[in-house]
Amino acid sequence: MLRKQLLAASLLLALPLVLDQGEVTQGQSLFAAQCGVCHSTEAGMNGPAWR
Repeated sequence: MLRKQLLAASLLLALPLVLDQGEVTQGQSLFAAQCGVCHSTEAGMNGPAWR
């Protein structure tokens, strides 16, 4: 019984961590507009090159 209660409680606590697709799309757009000029999600493309 306690095991089921702990599982239910952990699922309820994790619900706010689940992103809906609208938030993901907004985040991608924001990153592209504000950060994507210098930064990338690709490995080794983390900012302007040092001079």
